[in-house]
Amino acid sequence: MICLVAPSAPRLGSAQMTIRRRRTAVQATRKDRTQMDKGVHTGLPRGLSRRSFLGVGGAALVATALSACGRGSGGGSAASLTYHTPSFGVEQITPYLATFTQQYGSSVTTSAVPRDYHPTTETRLRAGTDLTVVTCDDGYPQKWLKEGWLVAVEDAMDLSKIKNDMYPSLLESVTDGGKVVALPGNGLTKVMVFNESVLGAGGFDPADDWEEFFTQLTALKRAGAAQYPFVPMWTKAYSLITYFAIGDSYSRGAQEWFDPQTLSPRYQDDPAVIETIEFWRRMWAAELVPPDVLTADHNATLEIFAAGNAAYFQHNISQVLPVLNLDTTKYANVAGKIKLMMYPGATHECLTGSNWVCLTRSGAEAENGPDLARFLGALDRDDTYLIPTRYRAIDLGVEPGYAPVFDDPDVTAKWSTFSDPALVAEQKSKSRLLGPVIQQSWFTEWLDRTAAELQNALLGRTSVKEALANSASFAQEQR
Repeated sequence: MICLVAPSAPRLGSAQMTIRRRRTAVQATRKDRTQMDKGVHTGLPRGLSRRSFLGVGGAALVATALSACGRGSGGGSAASLTYHTPSFGVEQITPYLATFTQQYGSSVTTSAVPRDYHPTTETRLRAGTDLTVVTCDDGYPQKWLKEGWLVAVEDAMDLSKIKNDMYPSLLESVTDGGKVVALPGNGLTKVMVFNESVLGAGGFDPADDWEEFFTQLTALKRAGAAQYPFVPMWTKAYSLITYFAIGDSYSRGAQEWFDPQTLSPRYQDDPAVIETIEFWRRMWAAELVPPDVLTADHNATLEIFAAGNAAYFQHNISQVLPVLNLDTTKYANVAGKIKLMMYPGATHECLTGSNWVCLTRSGAEAENGPDLARFLGALDRDDTYLIPTRYRAIDLGVEPGYAPVFDDPDVTAKWSTFSDPALVAEQKSKSRLLGPVIQQSWFTEWLDRTAAELQNALLGRTSVKEALANSASFAQEQR
C-alpha cells in the first residue's frame, strides 16, 4: 500500500526545480494510468478510482490513509538523505532524525567529521559527494554559495516565520544579495569561565580587568596553586586564535576590525588590538599558559582545563559550561565548579557568532532535502522549533538562534543546571558580531592566515605590529 504523507510546509523552489517536479508528477500520473488500464493495483483503496479519489474533499481520506500507514512512513521508496556535520552532538541527534523520518518519510544518514572539518568538507563538496545538508562556521555559507556548492535556503523554502523569529544580528550576517543563505545552528559566543576551586584557593574573585587578571595569574603560579593558571584558546584549529584575538580586543574597546562600508582592514593600527596581542606575549613569556595550547586542537585544550589545575579558560558557551559541569563521570575533577564571568576588560564585550545549517545544490534537488534543512535549522513539520529547542538548547546546551526558543521555560530550567541564565543574557548583550566581512569569499582564508601570524608573534618570530600588518596586507589584497 502506498502511504500518503501530509504536504510539507510551503517552499519556494527555483524554476528548474519546479519544472522537474511537474515533469515527475506528469510521468507518475501517466504510469499510474497505464497500470490501471492493465489492472495493476496502484495503492488506492479498493473500489476507488483515481478520478474519484482526486474528487474527494481530501481531509477525511488523507486522515484515513495516514492512520493506516502511520504518518510520514512514506512507503518503501523513500529517499535517503545525508546530514554532514562535525562530530559534536551527533549521538544526541539520532532520535530527532528518526522523528524527521516519521514526519517526512525520508531516512537520514549522518556523516560526522571529528577534525579538520572545513577542509574535509570542501574536498567532498568539490568532488561532488552527495551531501544533502552541511553545517559550517561563519563565513563559509557565503563562500560555498559562491563556489556553487550551496543553494540559498530562501530559494528553497518559505522563511516568513523564521526570519521574524531569528535574532536580527544573525539574520543580517547570513543575508547575502538580499537572500538568507543558511539557517542558524549552534550559537558560538566566546566567553571566559573560571574554576571556583582554584580561584578561591588564591582568595580571588573573578578579575574585572586584564591587569587584575595578570596579577591573579602571577600570584597563583608563585603560590604553587596552578603551574599554568590560564588555558587560552590559541589553537589554529577552526582559526580559534583569530576569533579570540578579536573578542579580547573588543573587551579593550577595539573598533570593528574591518570598515563596515569599505571592508578595509583597520585593526593593524588599533591600539586596543596591539595591546591585546602584546598582553598575550606577556602571559606567554611569564609561562602563565600551557606551552601546548599552540599545537593542541580545541578538544585537547578543553581536556587540559578539565584536569582541574587551571583557574581560567576561554571557549564557546556550549562547549564548556554544560560539557564540564554536567558530566560528573568524565569530568569529575571540575563538574559543578566551572562558572561563567563577565569578560575582563574595560567594556566586558566579547565576540559572538554561529555555525550554520546549509542546503547543498544536490540537497535542493532531493526529495525532502529542503525539508531536512528546515528541520535541522528551524522548524519541523508542525512548525515548532523542535531542533533549536530540544536538541540544541536543552540536550546540548547551545545558544539558539531564535528569540522564542531562549524564552522557553524548559530551556531556562535546563540552563540553570550548568550556568546562570541571567549572566549569560548579560554577556550576550555585550557581545559583537564580526560584521559584513564574514560574507566575503576570502574571509575564511584570512582567518587561517591571521591565525598563523598571531602564533608567529607569540613565538617571537615576528613583532606584533609586523604580524598584524602582514594579516591586514593579505586582506587588503583580497578586496
